[in-house]
Amino acid sequence: MIKNFYSSNVALVFTMLILSVMGLRGQSVLTNSGGLSISGNTTITVLGSVENNSGAVVDELALTSSAVVSDDITNNGIIDGRGSITLNGDWYNNNIFTCHTGIVNFSGVDQSLSGSVSSTFYDLN
Repeated sequence: MIKNFYSSNVALVFTMLILSVMGLRGQSVLTNSGGLSISGNTTITVLGSVENNSGAVVDELALTSSAVVSDDITNNGIIDGRGSITLNGDWYNNNIFTCHTGIVNFSGVDQSLSGSVSSTFYDLN
């Protein structure tokens, strides 16, 4: 009886912890290996910044997927963009950004483009 009570309470506490972590806002995305791929009519929203240290693909085939970032994007890896990226913060490109037919929307105030490598955009708004 004591074992069942203890294990069910541990499961309940663990479940509550997972649900509270999933509901947090202001999270950032960091890619160190493996990369991030957004494809097939998908939108990913990041309430925070994105630091890409490996590879990121925003839609491999068409303009149907998008990334919305509430803060900065720092690219230290490779970003391959055919979809749309909406950015409220600054753009830092320190490696390879290939725009293809992608759209990059700057929707914040007093945003800057910088980094150690220049960025070429297909459609910049």
